[in-house]
Amino acid sequence: MTDDPLLDAGAYFRKKTGLHRFLSGLIDKYRSLGRLGGRVALSDLSPEEAAALSGLLRADYRSGQEASIRADEFAIALAETRFAALDPVAVLGAFAGEALISKKEAKRRRARAWNDLVDRCRSEFPTANCVTWLEALAERRPGTATFERTFHADPGFADELRLVLRALANLPDRYLRLPLFSAGISGDPHAFDLQTSAGTHLLAALETLHRQRVDRGAAAPLPARSETSETEYQSLLLGRFFLVRDDIANFFSCSGLLAYRDDRSEPLPMWRHADADAAVLNVPLRELLRIDRLEPARPGPVFVVENSGIFAALLDGQGEVGPALMCLHGQFKLSGWMALEKLIEHGAELHYSGDFDPEGLLMAQRLIQRFPERIHLWRYTVTDYHASQPQVALTAQRLAKLEKVVHPQLLPLKEAVAKAKCAGYQEALLSFFLEDLGFSIK
Repeated sequence: MTDDPLLDAGAYFRKKTGLHRFLSGLIDKYRSLGRLGGRVALSDLSPEEAAALSGLLRADYRSGQEASIRADEFAIALAETRFAALDPVAVLGAFAGEALISKKEAKRRRARAWNDLVDRCRSEFPTANCVTWLEALAERRPGTATFERTFHADPGFADELRLVLRALANLPDRYLRLPLFSAGISGDPHAFDLQTSAGTHLLAALETLHRQRVDRGAAAPLPARSETSETEYQSLLLGRFFLVRDDIANFFSCSGLLAYRDDRSEPLPMWRHADADAAVLNVPLRELLRIDRLEPARPGPVFVVENSGIFAALLDGQGEVGPALMCLHGQFKLSGWMALEKLIEHGAELHYSGDFDPEGLLMAQRLIQRFPERIHLWRYTVTDYHASQPQVALTAQRLAKLEKVVHPQLLPLKEAVAKAKCAGYQEALLSFFLEDLGFSIK
């Protein structure tokens, strides 16, 4: 016994285990209806439940039977006990260990708590990126629901939200490795590792910001997740905000390009010597981060292929020196995008050729969308498709990817591939590539 009758009532009913299923049913009814009403249905009563209900409700309940009990019967029964002065709903709350509120009210309170947090963060983080993202959170736009759910489940989420906002407020304007960025924001170089919750939340925030940039026409879209690996998608997304993950394994290959640092008029020695020796460079992202300019060694376009076998064959056909060549090695990596950006920034024209399959068309589309004024398709027409002697049958799953090819420049090729249902590959066009470049055919 205590001096608080409500505490005593809660303790009393918690000891009555035979009533627990009934009382829990009453609580569920209250939360659903917002009032004490309806009926509680109980099946297969245990002997203990039958005895406890019979004693409380002054009715005959039998073990193994079912019971359907009106909610107001509890209030009537409570009036016959030493707890008669207490509100039945308050007693149920004491039993549950918390004040009862309806699901509707609980939802309203959760929404208000979330909105209050977002409003406080708006005043704390007034920078453009933060305001844009917080508006998306407040309006519960697509891709933001996970934040509100996490907030309600994790009391420490508010601090993590502020950590992500500090990151958004201080995004770099030059490429920076993610661990260095993390250390600058939080003191912990692993704070935004992508397997951590903060890293996951940062990615989601960046995805929301990037989606809005695309909607405004201020950025080209990223590839769909189905078109690339999740790791590569994450790297590309981070790269749009000048954040870099893996800077060694992420590379492209090239010949006939020169790189410059700062305002120096002379190319960097490694690049100069490689060009003089007609050598191939495999350039990791790490090296790209150290240069400011990338240009063809000689006047003319840069010829870009995605197939390393074709790249090697073109190199075999050239003499001591030739036009600038690049190989992106399949699906585009951040290193490839960054190299293309640096070339275009300094006036280079790019001629691109890929395979005649749904994946190849989607890659070409991404390039055209990203650099619409500077990308020229090379040997990538319906005529070239037929010349590639397409024979590899495409599955229905791969053919379905053609629906995503929407750029007018690629529609005739899309229709040809869809009609033939076969893929064509660059290897069959090698003699044409060599002829276009003025190389010998061996």
